Amino acid sequence: MPRFEPDCVICEYKARERNLREHAFEVRANAILSDHMRRERDQGLHQCNTLPEYELLTGVKVLDLATNMEREWEHGACRHCESIGNEALWRNICPDPYVEGGLSRMTADRTDTSRLFGWDNFTWMCLHGNIAKTQTEPGKHAIRQAYWRAVNLSA
Repeated sequence: MPRFEPDCVICEYKARERNLREHAFEVRANAILSDHMRRERDQGLHQCNTLPEYELLTGVKVLDLATNMEREWEHGACRHCESIGNEALWRNICPDPYVEGGLSRMTADRTDTSRLFGWDNFTWMCLHGNIAKTQTEPGKHAIRQAYWRAVNLSA
C-alpha cells in the first residue's frame, strides 16, 4: 500500500526559505542569466534553448556570476546611485540578501544591448537605474549620468 505524504505548506515554505539562505546569490544569478537568455533569444542574438547551452555560448556560468555578485555586494556600489548622489553601497541598497526578494534590486545591466551578455558586457546596477537606462535614449542617458557625476563632484 502506498504511503500518504501530506502537502504541508509550512514545510515547503521552510524548505524554500532554508534553500534561499544557503544559496541566495546562486538563485539570483540563475534568474539573471535565465532572463538575459530569454531576452537575447527574443532579440535574435542566439538560438539557445537551455541555460547550460547559454552558459557555454557566453562563458558566464551561474556559479561564477553568483561569486562575482556576492563579491560586488560585499565591497561594491551601484554606479547609477553614485552618479545621482543616492546611497550607493550594495549592502545598504540590498540590506538582507537572504530573504525572498532581498537581491531583486541588484541587476546585471548589459552595457551594449546589441551584444550577448558576457563578462565584458555588463555592470551591476540597481533596478531603478536599469529601468531608467532602458527607458531613456542612450545619448540622453549618457549626458544625464555625466551631469550628475559633475554635480556630485562639485558638491
